[in-house]
Amino acid sequence: CNTGGRAGEKRVLPTQAESEEQRRADGIQRGRAAGKMRAMGVLLALAAVLLAAQEASTIPVGPQGGIAAPAPPEWTDCGGGATTLTVKSVDVSPSIVPPGKNFTLTITCESADQITGGSFITQVYLLGVPVYKETDNLCNKHPCPISEGAMTLVTTTLMPSITPKGRYDIKVTGMGDDELPVICADIHFSVG
Repeated sequence: CNTGGRAGEKRVLPTQAESEEQRRADGIQRGRAAGKMRAMGVLLALAAVLLAAQEASTIPVGPQGGIAAPAPPEWTDCGGGATTLTVKSVDVSPSIVPPGKNFTLTITCESADQITGGSFITQVYLLGVPVYKETDNLCNKHPCPISEGAMTLVTTTLMPSITPKGRYDIKVTGMGDDELPVICADIHFSVG
């Protein structure tokens, strides 16, 4: 029985079950490919939104419609009086952080009680998206025990050269060895 192959070659027709199984497999592959294409489309749309937002944040408009300078650092104490350390001032130096250079973050606080140790978490966000997180020992940034009164936390960090320009938010939170909240600060600065 020759079914249309080369001369002398027999071609076996697939059974109905084999044909159905092949159609299902083809459908699954098409579904996976379509799912990957939809996911790629969503990622591309998200990238476009982030790039547009970054462009908008790197070229702020001034009061007369011209280009304004990037905003200086701003901060708030988010502890609401429930933390041992009350943030009194925050300094980011330089005030506009250049990619590929070191910058220094200085937080001046008032301690309501002695702190024997603890840890703090620094989280960095760009457009509300977390981009960096670091946990550190409080005593690595200031000699412990920390007495009541004024104290300063200082950290110098290299801003990677690939860092996109824009407005960033930092949240610094900490817990003492007694598991009570030590510090909470929201800091906003620009990379430019």
